[in-house]
Formats: sequence, structure tokens, C-alpha cells
Amino acid sequence: VLGFPGTLNATRLHYNECVREMRAMTPYEAARKILEEHWDKTLPVNPVAIANSMGVKVFFSSGLDVSGKFVEHSGQPAIYVNPDESLSRKRFTIFHELGHYVMGHGARARDKYRVYNKYNFIPEECDANNFAAEMLMPRDAVEFYANEKGYSLSQLANVFAVSEKAMAIRLERLGI
Repeated sequence: VLGFPGTLNATRLHYNECVREMRAMTPYEAARKILEEHWDKTLPVNPVAIANSMGVKVFFSSGLDVSGKFVEHSGQPAIYVNPDESLSRKRFTIFHELGHYVMGHGARARDKYRVYNKYNFIPEECDANNFAAEMLMPRDAVEFYANEKGYSLSQLANVFAVSEKAMAIRLERLGI
């Protein structure tokens, strides 16, 4: 576990207040707000800890025919994750589904068989993906380790517990 310079903001918003505020933000802004309020600055970022600190329960449920899904039961938000997926996929899925929640997309399931790209574009899925990327690979932390520490692609992927492909895409989108 590596640290990233900074401190955890001791003031935590109640998750409903936090979510209402974030629905007017871009996925990146919403992710940065959550990181500011709920991240302890250790790497890799812990998606279960952040979701739980926001009042969102995370369940690993065998038999899901999707990678994950977001639901609300009597106002209680929950994310269900397929435990048979790879660790990096489970981490991404948790943040992807949390993105649907904070951006007000409603109950959603992540279809592990569907490919989302520029030819098969659903705005809410794109937003949830961008949210998940910022949560898993926070811009400031990536810039710190890439620019100030001079970490290679492989080292960065290892520190952030993501695939090299995911890190390469993130670096490209950040202009690094």
C-alpha cells in the first residue's frame, strides 16, 4: 500500500446530500469530490471502503449474469458484484456502478458481454466509465507518480492495481 501526499477530509457529507450535489457535476468532478471526502490517500484506491463510507453496501453475489449492478432497496443503495470476475474488473465494476448512483442514473446492471465504444455509445455508460477511471486512477496521483516519481507504465499499473491497457488509456487522456 502506497501513500499519496494529502490528508483525508474529516468532514463527511451524508451520502444523500453528497449525491444530490454531484448530479450537477461532470463524472470527473463528481469522482474528485468523492475522493476528496472519502479517500484516505492510499493506493490502490479501495472501492469497497469508499462505497461503504458513502452508505452504499457492496455485495459479492455468485450467479450474477452480469459483471455488476446498482440497485436501491427501500432507499438503501447497494452494488452487487460478480465474484467470478478478475480483481481489476471487480474494482472497476464497483466504481462504475457507484458512478451510476452518484450521477442519478438509477438502477443499472453492467453487461459483461456488451462492448461500449464510439460506435455503441450510451451516455450514461460513458459517464460511469469516466467516473470509474478517475476513481481508480485519480488524476493528481497519476501525475505525481508519472511525472514526479518517473514511474513506468508497468509500475503505474501495479501501483494503481489496473491493467497496463487501462493505465495507457488513462495516461493518454491525461496527456501524459
